[in-house]
Amino acid sequence: MEKCLLYIKHNLKPLWKAIERCNELALRTLYHRQLAKIERRYRDPVETNNGFRYRLITPDDADMLCALLSKLDKDYVKFFNPHGFTREELRNVLTSKNLLTFGYFHNAALVGYFMLRLFVGKKAFLGYVVDPSCAGRGIGRDMVKILYGIASKLGWGAYATISEQNIASLKLHTHQVVKRLANNYILVKFID
Repeated sequence: MEKCLLYIKHNLKPLWKAIERCNELALRTLYHRQLAKIERRYRDPVETNNGFRYRLITPDDADMLCALLSKLDKDYVKFFNPHGFTREELRNVLTSKNLLTFGYFHNAALVGYFMLRLFVGKKAFLGYVVDPSCAGRGIGRDMVKILYGIASKLGWGAYATISEQNIASLKLHTHQVVKRLANNYILVKFID
């Protein structure tokens, strides 16, 4: 099933949009209370142990997110492609109920972006990227820990598709390989 969905996502965009609309409707119907509780909890900034803050980001943050993503070198984000990076695509991402999107901040500057893509089958796929100027400060590890915690609170499994060439990401997670995918990617389930 996952291989089929990934193929559709990357090759049949109109069909993927229809699947996302159906998934969003089902999420709103079946999990409205759970998701509203998470949204209320993370609407305001939360302090981290390393002096940063994080919070849900909204369409009002689209320009800031676009600025962060557009300054990243293509090689730096070659393994991070959960959605498009244009302002219009980001506004759609930030309004979608299929995603819980977060910003990681130092003072008022956005230095990290992380998200959970939610599917009705109680699967949450995570993704994250850190501004390279802040690399090596534990931000990626902290964002992953936060995402695991949220998926756990929801009672959902945490998953990702990761390139086998993305050694840093593979080392960051305790995971089990669920399936091997095309182009040296693997579907992994994260283990606490």
